[in-house]
Amino acid sequence: MKTLLLFSIGIFLLACNQEKNVKVTEPRQFEDWVELVIPNVGETYGIAGDIDDTLLVSTDKGVYITADKGKTWTLSKELLENVLDIAEHEDTVFLLTGYSVQNYMGPLTIKNTDYATYCYDFSTDYGKTWHKDPESFCRLSSPIGIANSTSGSVCRLHHYSPTDSPEIESTFSNVELYMNSTWKNLNFPLKYNLNNIHIDKMNRLYISANTWSYMQDLNIKEFTSQVPGLVYMYKHRLP
Repeated sequence: MKTLLLFSIGIFLLACNQEKNVKVTEPRQFEDWVELVIPNVGETYGIAGDIDDTLLVSTDKGVYITADKGKTWTLSKELLENVLDIAEHEDTVFLLTGYSVQNYMGPLTIKNTDYATYCYDFSTDYGKTWHKDPESFCRLSSPIGIANSTSGSVCRLHHYSPTDSPEIESTFSNVELYMNSTWKNLNFPLKYNLNNIHIDKMNRLYISANTWSYMQDLNIKEFTSQVPGLVYMYKHRLP
């Protein structure tokens, strides 16, 4: 009887795990963008590194890394709070968990910009090992939804909501590049809420995205926190 009971509990737990894991389809290819899918990690936020070496992504479940262009993902660090952005300085990456509003003072000025601030954890080998800041935290800050390339180009996320126009049914974001004193739409193909932006040292652009619109597109109806994380990479290098 005891053996049967243990067997039944095991089957129940297995079924629970299967219900929590959302089946992920193959990453989709678009004309100008490629989709990277991180299974069962929830929302994605900060991005650092590059696709040809090591790419780091902060998620609801921790920081994940890939060294094979997104084919497989490995948990690099579990976290107790969300990392809003991953700041890079030379060969060191910093996990930023705080929030503030500042004026972006890059190649152009953008007022009242969201910023990620304060770092307790950092890595000097792109996620292989992690260390605590010796002074409890370091006062770093990084703009959320804005990034500039090595050549000085600026990209931003432009968010839209039904309050902006009666023709807008739900909130979504566009990706824009500042060129010739104007903002150019980079034709992101999906009406998704986008979270953050990253430009690597080779001027390649990456976007972290909200997952729930993806699940609606794929007709996934399970209510679960174990949803896939999304990253989109622009196929063209920025000027």
